Amino acid sequence: MARVLTPEDIAPETEAEGHIVRKIQQRRDQFVATTTPSFPRALMMEISNICNHACGFCALAAMNRPKQLMPPELFRDIVAQAFAQGVREAALGGGAEPLACKHLEDYVAFCKDTGYDYVYITTNGSIADAERWRRLIEAGLDSIKVSINGGTRESYLAVHGKDDFEAAIASVRAIDAGRKELGRKVYLGISFVEMAENEGTFETLIGLLSPYVDEILHSRPVNVSGYNPEYPPELISFQDGVCFQPFSRIHVSSDGYLRACCVDYDNNLAIEDLAETPLYEAWVSERFQELRQRLMDNREDPESLTGLICQGCIHGGNPNYAPFNSKLATTVEGSEGDE
Repeated sequence: MARVLTPEDIAPETEAEGHIVRKIQQRRDQFVATTTPSFPRALMMEISNICNHACGFCALAAMNRPKQLMPPELFRDIVAQAFAQGVREAALGGGAEPLACKHLEDYVAFCKDTGYDYVYITTNGSIADAERWRRLIEAGLDSIKVSINGGTRESYLAVHGKDDFEAAIASVRAIDAGRKELGRKVYLGISFVEMAENEGTFETLIGLLSPYVDEILHSRPVNVSGYNPEYPPELISFQDGVCFQPFSRIHVSSDGYLRACCVDYDNNLAIEDLAETPLYEAWVSERFQELRQRLMDNREDPESLTGLICQGCIHGGNPNYAPFNSKLATTVEGSEGDE
């Protein structure tokens, strides 16, 4: 039976155990408060900024960027640069739907052939059949987390905006069958974000899928970068009062920009264009050092984040903000938020 994790289990200072807990804690442990942190071991590649769903808690619907897939040559170049600097963990996703990328199987195989220890995706699971899941497992995928935010067809539709409940359930069962048939140690988890629309259905979901998965994560919606001011601030990504994402993981957009954030839908925290600047140089660039300094200063002076989209994520609300690098951001209609 699956391990069930609560929001408290993945909070800072948790004593809970489990795969997801360990992965989050690894990034917290790698955090060092400095403007020039060591090159991290983790990479998140936004291979697609396309999603076939419109979940009520997700800010992707507010994105103004054109929908696109990351070009294969760009993907391979950045993955190779990152590996040469010591990166060994790759997330193929970044806030959208990785299965929307037709190159996903090839990308998984490329990462594993390059030498990556751990390659994973988070998906709604609705647009892959059993054969595609089998190909992904054979390519070397190490971990799959399926986002299923409803324990019934009706509640799922209310949250996801698409009537794909049965397809998502079928995917989970197909992944479990595939990993067993192929003899692969692939982690399989479920995430469930509780909202008014799916309240009271989590236990039903546990009953449906607990025999097939390793863990089920129960969480609540948060204010992602100020896009969802009706929800509380995002506190999972914090260590010693600082958001650890810009210090302990590489984030690359489908445009090929190094970003500071995993949920930066319009590149408001894009740092450098990796078509012009090598990955390591972008990681230690003056612009990135400035951003990290402001995030560290926030521990003593909340005004240090004035004008950054980070304000909403860390302090709540929907504050005014401007792109950190205006040359790389997509203009966001209504970016001047409510004070």
